[in-house]
Amino acid sequence: MNKFFKHILSAIAVAGLVTGTVSCSEDDEQGVYPVAPTAVVESVAPLAGFAGQEVTIKGSGFGETRSTYVGRVYFGGIEASAYKSWTENEIVVKAPANGSGDIVVWIERNITKSGKDFECYEGAVMTGYSPMDGINKGEILTIEGRNFKRFIDLGVKAADVKMTFLGSKDNVVASAKTFTEDKIEFEIPDNATGGATEIDLGGLMTIDGPTITIIGELILVETGGSCKAPNGSNAIGGTQNGGWAIFTFKAPDTGSFAMVANAATGSAGRRLNVEISESLDHLMNDEPAEANYQDVPNKGWKNPTRLEYGPYDLTRGKTYYVKFYFSCPSGWCVDVFTMGLEKL
Repeated sequence: MNKFFKHILSAIAVAGLVTGTVSCSEDDEQGVYPVAPTAVVESVAPLAGFAGQEVTIKGSGFGETRSTYVGRVYFGGIEASAYKSWTENEIVVKAPANGSGDIVVWIERNITKSGKDFECYEGAVMTGYSPMDGINKGEILTIEGRNFKRFIDLGVKAADVKMTFLGSKDNVVASAKTFTEDKIEFEIPDNATGGATEIDLGGLMTIDGPTITIIGELILVETGGSCKAPNGSNAIGGTQNGGWAIFTFKAPDTGSFAMVANAATGSAGRRLNVEISESLDHLMNDEPAEANYQDVPNKGWKNPTRLEYGPYDLTRGKTYYVKFYFSCPSGWCVDVFTMGLEKL
């Protein structure tokens, strides 16, 4: 009987060893991250600012990179809106909106309270803009909002307030013409492109501006067949027979206009069809009218020819569509270097 129980106890012990080995192996596989130290915060600056304010935290035990120990920073319980840099001894973050309160550094499972409170000022807010139905280059765009006075009190002047046109090549920037407690005015630059914007208030805060439409500007709607028309480039390339591109625009004025295309080709028998219409369905579904075709002279791919289509009677601010349709026997058709409206 004693021998029987000895055998049972031995089996249990072996099973325990096997189970313990497997468990240890699993722990090893899961424990791939190093044990995080407890961070030490020595200084935090500045201790006040607007949402987006860069804040520098100095100390030790942060980790060589943010991913070393999975680090985070909180302002009054709200996580930083962006992490600009992270080293063993310094962290630079952006303060979040409404992030007033104690600044806390979280390194994996270790929480270090800095003992420093950050005051997040209520920042500028855009409440509206005009005109909303499109604007010409050279005209004034008015931004309405609140809390601009705080920036004026801090010494920010109109020349310090910048609007960046994010849809433009190289991000075109315009300085404000006027800056008051509730209004900012910008003149639309000649090289600006419509789309999203952002407004920098003297380097103290950046807010989202309006998404604007510049009147007369061609905005890509759709392409078909072999045709490449990068939005904002005002050009079309890579075309083969049956390729097409449709753009939309708002008429810059009331009157008679031509659509001008500067087009080039390196072969004979190439044609370009251009038509303007108020109906997108018409341009999408109906065959191009034969009367709207023009031959593109074979002068080589680097020597465009000016082609003028129209006239078209347009109404200021009204939305229209224009279709460019390419025809050729085979191979590559036509490159359009530039296109745009011209008033007759």
